[in-house]
Amino acid sequence: MEIAGIAAGSGRRVEEIAALNARTEVLGAIAPRLDTTECSTVVSSAPGRAPFAVQTWDWYPHMRDNWFVWTFPAAAGGRVTTLTEYGVLAKIGVNDAGLGVMLNMLHHSADEQLGAPRIGFPVHVLLRTLLEDCTSVDEARDLVRSLSFSASSALTVVDRGGDAASFETFPGGVGEVKPEAGLLVRTNHFVSAEGEAGGQGGVLDDNSWVRR
Repeated sequence: MEIAGIAAGSGRRVEEIAALNARTEVLGAIAPRLDTTECSTVVSSAPGRAPFAVQTWDWYPHMRDNWFVWTFPAAAGGRVTTLTEYGVLAKIGVNDAGLGVMLNMLHHSADEQLGAPRIGFPVHVLLRTLLEDCTSVDEARDLVRSLSFSASSALTVVDRGGDAASFETFPGGVGEVKPEAGLLVRTNHFVSAEGEAGGQGGVLDDNSWVRR
């Protein structure tokens, strides 16, 4: 209903707004033929203090004026703040329970296996669901692992207690990367054992490894 409302309010077709929210899945079918500069995420979760997370979003500089930060009440109570582009349900964000989410694009060989029709859970809809329904990394883990995907992403989650994890989703599985010595660094290639074998982050160059 919300996608239909955004469409009505913007004068666009419902299919166009739905496509915006499934753009990671659309891009997955043509990956990794994209610009090599992308985004980086860092989470510091040292014991004894509140966690701190930061993300750059280095995709297209001409989109710098199109960010949209909005805060809204969640359906089950609480509040969510998220930074998106217009028409997208969620991206980088935090809820009032102290759960934060960040997103990095990944590329996996399974993304391009088009064969039979395959419909996975759209990552931007998942980010919105995490922000609305989860209060901890443990809850986020259970949700992510219950779903299947048709494109690859790294969903980095941190909670108020200082727990953090990066869930690497791809068609056929989910990998997990945990902090090392209180630091979790995330760029645009697979790190987990589950996803690394099919990872395609280095097809164009080693930019992602250099940044990490």
